[in-house]
Formats: sequence, structure tokens, C-alpha cells
Amino acid sequence: MEPEVLVVGAGPGGCATGRALAEAGLRVTVVEEHQRGHHKACGEGVLATTFKSQGFEPGAPYVMGAVDRFSVTVHGSCVYDRRYPDVLGYTVDRSLFDAHMAHEAEAAGAKVEFGTSAGGFTATDGVINRIALRSSSGSTRTVRPKIVVGADGVASRVGRTAGLAGPLPPSDLAICVQTVVHGPVDEGHSRIVLGDFAPGGYAWSFARGPRCANVGVGVDTENARDLRGYLDAFLGSQDDLSACTKDELRFLPVPCGGLVPRLTGGNTVLVGDAARQNDPVSAGGILQAVDAGRMAAGTIVNAVSAEDLGLLEEYDRVWRKAHGGRYSFSMRLNKAVRRLPLRLLAPAAKAAFSMVKGDVFAIGHDDEERMSNALGRLG
Repeated sequence: MEPEVLVVGAGPGGCATGRALAEAGLRVTVVEEHQRGHHKACGEGVLATTFKSQGFEPGAPYVMGAVDRFSVTVHGSCVYDRRYPDVLGYTVDRSLFDAHMAHEAEAAGAKVEFGTSAGGFTATDGVINRIALRSSSGSTRTVRPKIVVGADGVASRVGRTAGLAGPLPPSDLAICVQTVVHGPVDEGHSRIVLGDFAPGGYAWSFARGPRCANVGVGVDTENARDLRGYLDAFLGSQDDLSACTKDELRFLPVPCGGLVPRLTGGNTVLVGDAARQNDPVSAGGILQAVDAGRMAAGTIVNAVSAEDLGLLEEYDRVWRKAHGGRYSFSMRLNKAVRRLPLRLLAPAAKAAFSMVKGDVFAIGHDDEERMSNALGRLG
């Protein structure tokens, strides 16, 4: 039987969408070109408040460690360092977390097919009416879903076919290298470091426990040729990481140029990196994708019930109402930091953090305005 909804991509956003749709009684198929258990490159950090509010359990098997310290260092100058009285966030294992999300979708009644790629799209007036699915065994079939969800990442073929997302220019991409290191890391410490080893970006280390951490470096495309060298320089600059051993290196492109103009069009909606909903400053996108997938599912259910594709536009309005303000602030902050000369970056960051009245992860609108205005003047 044909699926009413086809979701392309079985990451957190795609599986969250599939689960919510199945729970509402729709026939939904989620396809993923990679095999089950594929580990996507990712920083793997999530905020505790958002994590819990979206129904995830801190004690789940996919949670590798709790974070209670956060620091930011800019060109050797510490501009923020706070030890929190409670857990600030968690580091998750993406392969285990994605497997959990897929299992939840399947348990709700969604059909999740790994090793199945979507291609051969045909569209008429922005409505995708046919999609060819090819399994890892080589078999192919054609499906004609009522609605298509693009959860297929930054280079979304669904988004391009529907006319919602074009190719990203190099200036709107960051290129990252990520790995897991083993050794005597500073347990509970998540750090962001800007320096010569991360031109146009930053390096990170998110503790996964007392002897393990997720580390990586993201840079602009002009400086992406020596990512391995930047990563080694970063590790060598940190006392607790310099003696660590590295696992396999993983590479990924991250969108940093802003949201797609429209989240919906025709019979298509985009979620997660396909919609470029990851945070423009931190580049984090795990929980953003989950939240967007659940929002998208709600509007899809209404559209199918009323047999009115026009109702899909409500997803765009709902998402922007919930997240548009904070996303806009992060985008302004991103652009302001990019314009700053390197000599001003550390003092500007110190000044910006000093303007925050409380927790930097829970700043209010007044804090946002002060930080944006100050960075804008300096830039």
C-alpha cells in the first residue's frame, strides 16, 4: 500500500516526524540511504532543559555523559568559564540516539527502511508526484505519496526538487572534522575555543565521561584544506587532550548562512538541516530537528485530514513564531562576529558575555539586544 507521507532521511528530524505521523494514524514510510547504525559526524551536545522538555531521559543508554562546566576561550584568552550547580547538558552518542529515534518511529507504526535511497523525483508546479526508491540490494520501486518530508540534510534533494532550497554557496557553509578521543579528559567540561587552529570557525570538546570526549574543528570553506592539521593543533593546545588518542575522523558540511526562504511548498515540508534550522552560532541541530519534525507532523495531519495542501503553510508560521526570534538573534550574532577584526574578537566576546544578567544559555530579549548592538558597533 502506498504511503500517505514519505519522509526522506532517518535522522532525529525524520524519525520524529515519522513517529508523530504514525501515532496520528497516517501511513508513513521513512527511508534512509545509510544502513542502520551509521554514525554521522556530530558534536553530540544537547542542553539539559531542552532535552528533558522534549521527553528524553538523562539515564538513557545513548547518553554518554553529563556536562556541568562550560567555557569559551578566544585566542588564548578565557572570556567565559562557569561551573553550573546543576547539569547544564548532555553528550549523546549519535548512532545510539538515532537508533532510538528510529525504534520509536517503528514502534508507533512507521515503516523505516535503511539502505534505501530516494531519487528519480518528478514534480509538477512544485508538487512532487513520483519518487523512485532504490534498496541496497538494487531493487527499485516508485511511490506516489500525498506529502513528502525532506529530512535529508544540508544538500537536500527533496528541497531542491520542490524549489525550496538551492545549492549553498561556499560562504554559507562550514566544514567540520570530528572524532572521539580517549584519555584523561576534564570530566563534565564542554568548551569552545577560537584560535589559529579554527580560522572562520571554532574548535570544541564535549566531555563524554572521565576518559572520553567528542572533539572537533569547524572552519570556513576557504580554510578547509588542512582540517586534520587544525584538529591536531587544537588537541595539542589543551593540557587534558594533548595525550589523548583519536578514533576515526569524520567530516561533514554544516549550513551557517541562514534559514531557507520557505519551509513548505506544494506538497513538501523541510525539517532539520534540510531547512537549515541548526543554530547559526553553535551549529547545533539535534533537538532543533526533533522539535521541527513534531511541528511539521501536526500540520501534515491537518492537511491530510482536510485534503488541503495549503494547510502545510501553517508549519512555517508555527516554527517561526516559536523559534524565529532566537534564530534571528543568533544570525545577527554570527554576522557581527564574522565582521570583527581578529584583534577585537576576544575583548568583544568578554564584553558581550558581561552584558548577560544570568545564564548565557537562558538570555532574555534585553540581553540579546545589548549583545547585538555592542558587537555591531565594534564590527
